[in-house]
Formats: sequence, structure tokens, C-alpha cells
Amino acid sequence: MAAAGGTPSRGPGWVNPYRRRGLLRRAWPFLAATGVAFVLLPVSATGAIDSVDVIVGAALFLAIIAAIVFVPWDRVPRTLTIFPPLVYFGVVDLLRDATGGGASGYAALVLLPVLWVALYSGRAELIAVLAGVWSTFVIPILVDKTRYPEGDWRFAVLLTLLSAFIGFATQALVENVRLRARNLSAVMTSAAEGIITLTPEGHGVFVNPSAARMLGYEPSELEGRVDGDGASSSDAARLRQRGHGLHGHASERPFRTCKQQLPDLQRRSGGGAGAE
Repeated sequence: MAAAGGTPSRGPGWVNPYRRRGLLRRAWPFLAATGVAFVLLPVSATGAIDSVDVIVGAALFLAIIAAIVFVPWDRVPRTLTIFPPLVYFGVVDLLRDATGGGASGYAALVLLPVLWVALYSGRAELIAVLAGVWSTFVIPILVDKTRYPEGDWRFAVLLTLLSAFIGFATQALVENVRLRARNLSAVMTSAAEGIITLTPEGHGVFVNPSAARMLGYEPSELEGRVDGDGASSSDAARLRQRGHGLHGHASERPFRTCKQQLPDLQRRSGGGAGAE
């Protein structure tokens, strides 16, 4: 189903897990863990390493990264966003096959797509990834019983259950944090006082309508610009000083909210805003 303007409908509250803003910050732990896995291949294998499987696995991993970076995920259906985590199971399978099959220690890598989906996607995507965990262990047992003995069934069940526990518990925590954030945002947005939340550098990350109305701006015009176009450097310095006095040292509070009153910020029309 498509929304107005041809954009695919993704459901209320859905956030694109591959959105450009903050993508590297979200993805680097997963990239680093996989990179370490490849680096440790020479010392972690229980026997001879299948170099073909390693090369194909590395190429598949690079293809996943390229897809995440270059595919316009904002314009594709939500159901397609599950493909990068699911394809990652192919990387895990190739690394296991290259380093001893059922005896390989690379089985733990199946937790990475579980964590990614639990943190940044929904319940349906998590269920699909858990099916991928199960398939990663069951299919090799059915296909190659020499390298993947039937005793691996117990391991498959155990790791799938562990993945489900970690995934659903993480997702519940994330949903709770998001609910609290939405409630706090609703309170701050509807407050009669002017509220501006700043980073330690003085950049606005939240400006409620009351504060914007006092200054003659739209909230979106001030967010990220309190230290630049939206206010003078002296204005930003006063905001930072006020936030420091209200909430402690910057190293202890990475974001500070000035709620009691607004300092004399510069209005769009020219004069100071003062406290209202």
C-alpha cells in the first residue's frame, strides 16, 4: 500500500533503521564485530580454512554494506528492510563452514542481526530474524551430517531460544525508552514556558513552540542553529551558562534544558526576547 505522494506505507511510529542520520553511530559496533571475526579467522579455525568460503563471505558482507548505504530505503516497502539482516546469516553460514562446520565458534555471530533488529526494527522483523537463526543451524544439519552432526539440534534449539530471549527483552526495553521519550516530548511541546534543549556546544536539539513564538521563529528553524543563525554567539553563551547553573557540569549532562525562563535571545525581528 502506498501513502500520499507514492511513498510506501510503513505503519505508525516506524523509523527507517537505515536512515542516513546517525547510521555510522548505530552500525559501527556491528561492523567492528564482524571485522574482528574475519581478522581472527587464522587463529580461531579448528582445522584448515576454506579460503573460498571466506572470500565469498567477505564479498557478501561488503554487498550488505553497499546495499545499506546506496539503496533508497525511504522509498521502498518496510518489508524489504529485513533483507540485510537475513542475508547476514549467509555470512555466518559461510564462516562456520570455512572454520570447521558444527565445531566452529562463529555461531555466536547470529546474535548480531538479532540485536540490530531488536534495537531498530519492529516485532514482525524480529520474528523473521529468529526464523533465520533457526534456519542457519537446521539447514546445515539436514544437508551435511558429516560436518554438522545430529547432536547439533540441541545447540540449534538452545541458541534460537537464547536469541529470542535477548531479542524480545531488548525490544521491550527500547519500546519503553521510546514511550518515555514520547511522553516527555509531549509535555515539553505543550508547556507554556519557553524550553530550549542544547548540546554542550550550544546547538539546539529541541525548541518547543512557546520558545519559538517568543523569538519569532518556527521550532525547526532554531533546532541545530541556536549557536549559529538562530542566535548570536553571546546569546548561545548565556544559554550554555544558564544550563550549566541549572543542571551541573557539561561532562555530567550532555544535554541541558533551560526551562525556568529564556535569556535575552535575539528575536527574528531584531529586539531581545526577554523572559515572558
